[in-house]
Amino acid sequence: MLFFAKNLRRFIPGAYIQYVRFAGKDRAGEIMTEHEFKSNLCTTLQELYRNIVVAEAMKVLGFVNRHSRGVQRVQKDLKELGYINPKHSKVNGVWQLLK
Repeated sequence: MLFFAKNLRRFIPGAYIQYVRFAGKDRAGEIMTEHEFKSNLCTTLQELYRNIVVAEAMKVLGFVNRHSRGVQRVQKDLKELGYINPKHSKVNGVWQLLK
């Protein structure tokens, strides 16, 4: 849901990612920049990745890499697990990966 939902708030009301830049070295400083991302994580990460400073911070924190390998790695891992053409379905309110 968090990654791919087209209307994320339909499934998780109030879900968003907030980016805030503070003056100074801690959160006690004045807010210099603030932005609320209301899209799913894939869309939000694409928006954030355009900012090289944010992209580097996300890399250092371990959320992304800068080698464009993520999708290929997931596809390779799924294939190794037997998911040749993976499909997903919602079962009892939970999204599941189907073989």
